[in-house]
Amino acid sequence: MKKFLVPIFLILLSSQSYADAPRLQKVTLIFENFEAGFAYLNHCGDFKKTLYEQPLYMGNAQLTWAVLAEELTSKYPDVPQDQIKAMFEERRKKIQTHLDKIYMENGCTSVQANAAKKWVDLMSKELPDNVLNIINQSNPSLCETFTDSAPDNPAFAAPEKRR
Repeated sequence: MKKFLVPIFLILLSSQSYADAPRLQKVTLIFENFEAGFAYLNHCGDFKKTLYEQPLYMGNAQLTWAVLAEELTSKYPDVPQDQIKAMFEERRKKIQTHLDKIYMENGCTSVQANAAKKWVDLMSKELPDNVLNIINQSNPSLCETFTDSAPDNPAFAAPEKRR
């Protein structure tokens, strides 16, 4: 019975409107943008140097992960924390794999690479309070600007709940 109650997070998210779950959808899009930025840095940039010289990017990403975990835990209290963590890892891997393929085929000047670079540049300068303001704003336009680089959301599914 419990197997049938396990939520498929982003299938639900992608079917909801911003009016139904604006903060959850926005923080999910922002999470995907940060992951796209990490994929860009891994493939096209100097990952360690960038994070060392621009620590706000990593800090803002961690803030976003914490807010998303909090939102998912609140919305799906029956799903254990280890499964929420597994969901993040699976989604991260799918985004990285998807973008690595694009970067290998189209290079680091592709539309996706330019969008990810723009996101990295933007979030490397934003203070955490500003990132929280972006998450809490009713207008999702900023986070939608950069999401074309992520594969379809239904791939971001929670693992089945263990017995």
